[in-house]
Amino acid sequence: MTTEIFRCVSGSRQFGTSTPASDTDIKAVHVPDARDILLGCQGVIRDKADTDFTSYPLADYLRLLARMDFGALEMLHAPNETSHWLWNMLYDDRFRVMSRNKEPFIRYAKSALSSAPVKADMKGLYHAHRIVDEAIELFGHGTIQFPCRNRNSYLMIRSGEVPRADVVIGLEEKLLMLERVEPISLFPETPDTDWIDEFVFAAHEQMVLGNYEKWKAASTPSSAAR
Repeated sequence: MTTEIFRCVSGSRQFGTSTPASDTDIKAVHVPDARDILLGCQGVIRDKADTDFTSYPLADYLRLLARMDFGALEMLHAPNETSHWLWNMLYDDRFRVMSRNKEPFIRYAKSALSSAPVKADMKGLYHAHRIVDEAIELFGHGTIQFPCRNRNSYLMIRSGEVPRADVVIGLEEKLLMLERVEPISLFPETPDTDWIDEFVFAAHEQMVLGNYEKWKAASTPSSAAR
């Protein structure tokens, strides 16, 4: 049985931009069970029965975080609905997993801008505004606040209340701000991959040894039976 160490509401309900018609998205992180660890069968768990639920194995999640994947970063800074000491340890050492790499955010914004002349997708521009704002906040202050500070502005962009030209100009200005922002000193040049490997190893080792001890106790005849 997997051990869930993190769970949060994600998507528009996390950002503060949901409407009555919005779906409920749940993201989680888990330590796989001993069998899956030993057999190498660690995969993402998905379930769309009632909500859009996605749970990442710990190793996969940390790889995403080390690449400065904005979805993983949004999870890191969301309120955790599952209280678990392992996640608390990870959060305390979070800057060892992150880095000063702004490129994922910059590429996303440039892609949205290049698509703006050919597609009338205001939702895409809304996401680009939000993601660049998150990056500026993260690198400038070391954290991301949810619900988003500019959520009312995002709702206006998504609904088409802001002229398209103004949306594009605003995104261009934010992109320049992101390119110029100097990450605070807590961000290293590169993630500490040795620390990541050791953290995953320790979590997996504990899971495997714990299951071994349970199996051993269940398999050992009691003194009364001998």
